[in-house]
Amino acid sequence: MTRTMLVGADRALFNETADLLREAGDQALVVADVERAEKEIARFRPEMIVVSLDDTEASGWKFMFRHGFNGGARVIAVTAHGDASQELTVLRLGAQDYIRLPISPEVLFARITFRAGLNEDSHACAVEQTLEVKGKRGTLVLDKSRFQSFWMESELVLTKTEFEILFALARHDGLVKSREQLIDAVYDHSQQSDVNDRNIDSHIKRVRNKFRKVDSYFDGVETIYGVGYKLRVDRTRRVKHAAIPIQRKWSSGAVCGSRASRLVTLPHSAAHTAGM
Repeated sequence: MTRTMLVGADRALFNETADLLREAGDQALVVADVERAEKEIARFRPEMIVVSLDDTEASGWKFMFRHGFNGGARVIAVTAHGDASQELTVLRLGAQDYIRLPISPEVLFARITFRAGLNEDSHACAVEQTLEVKGKRGTLVLDKSRFQSFWMESELVLTKTEFEILFALARHDGLVKSREQLIDAVYDHSQQSDVNDRNIDSHIKRVRNKFRKVDSYFDGVETIYGVGYKLRVDRTRRVKHAAIPIQRKWSSGAVCGSRASRLVTLPHSAAHTAGM
């Protein structure tokens, strides 16, 4: 199954193609312009981007570079006005295909599925590097192929080292990892002599702060004194009469499911327990 985002003004072509993709068991999202696509990219996390290069401000080109060549998604460029020189440039940059319009939805569907099939093995490796830790309040998504992480529909902007530490904890959600184990998991052997426990503690502190920028109640990176750290995504900070957001629903392919959420007010005793 491939998640395909189709970005461009040709809604009739893209909508019919998206229907064919869904009938084949894939996920597809049609977005009319790049501005809206930028807002949807973190939620949908496309593996394939079909993007028009014909807008006057070249925003399709920028989107293709940002989320395709530099972001890790595969790219199919479509155009009604391109020439052989542009085609050569786009293919040399790394696009999977370059398609001149007009084209039928059936042919575009076939080109997308063919290009997705050529990358099936490499995509399977990328999937193995994607972790999803589901909790009652949300889903933590860690995409190691792009070093991107998401919590409650918001991206956590982590450094590579911070990401690696969180990834190591998430692989064994609920189990304690010692500082030594985290050093082994994150750093090359040649670097380990320059790293100590305080380095890990500093990175953990920064990871917690970045979680709390998007979720002020989050306290899921737990310190086990004298041992190390463990991850429990549903653990929250001690609060009094706090309204803690709980995710209602998670659906496959979304960063953390439905945007809808409900607030549950915990009595003081329950809120105290949640922070333990």
